[in-house]
Amino acid sequence: DYTPVAFAILQLIPAEDGKNEDFRILYMNEACAKLSGQNLTDVEGKNFLGQFPEAAHSWLEVLRRATGGEKTVRRVYSNMLQRYMHIECYPIEPGVCGSLQLDVTEEIRRRQELEVLKESYEAAIASSGLRYWEYDLRHDRAIHSEQSQRELRIPKYMENYPQSWLDMNILLPEYWANYLDVHKKLKAGLKSAAFEEQIWSPNFETPRWEKIIYRTIFDEEGEPLKAIGTAVDVTEQK
Repeated sequence: DYTPVAFAILQLIPAEDGKNEDFRILYMNEACAKLSGQNLTDVEGKNFLGQFPEAAHSWLEVLRRATGGEKTVRRVYSNMLQRYMHIECYPIEPGVCGSLQLDVTEEIRRRQELEVLKESYEAAIASSGLRYWEYDLRHDRAIHSEQSQRELRIPKYMENYPQSWLDMNILLPEYWANYLDVHKKLKAGLKSAAFEEQIWSPNFETPRWEKIIYRTIFDEEGEPLKAIGTAVDVTEQK
């Protein structure tokens, strides 16, 4: 959905005669007036602090820098609006700046919700003994979960994957050919894969059997983007 960008032009009113610094609103579009809960006809020509007495210091600092000739970009939480705002202020001429404001509250809340879900997911994974990783199909890169890093003593990031995985000698050599073949097919667009293998780590007394399951994620054009891999210990079933 299209979100209109709020826009205003402001002019610095220097502090003098005991009065604090302020900014005169030379122009404000409808989106800006609506966002701030103002009547468009009532704000133009008025002083910023007169209309927005609760404006955050961080917001005023952005305006101050822009009217002084410095383009400034920030994301701030506005207590006045009770919204997260993306603000871009840029100089127009000495003492005058343009200000773009975009409400990014929902974006930030979704990101926060995803972080909570990710933490919950990782906690569930850790308690289940399941390891997982992301395989970037376009850049041959793997990102391993904390569980994988801890159990197998491997780094979080692995470039030149899957060859770098084989080079660590965790996977027993007799499974290498199949492992490479599966990953080649995933890069070619295979939607899912499941297979069993044996691995060894200094943390294990003997090699461990694992069942590997891959699910591929595709981009909007249907091209393979990344594959999510999970591994579960099936040694007791052998």
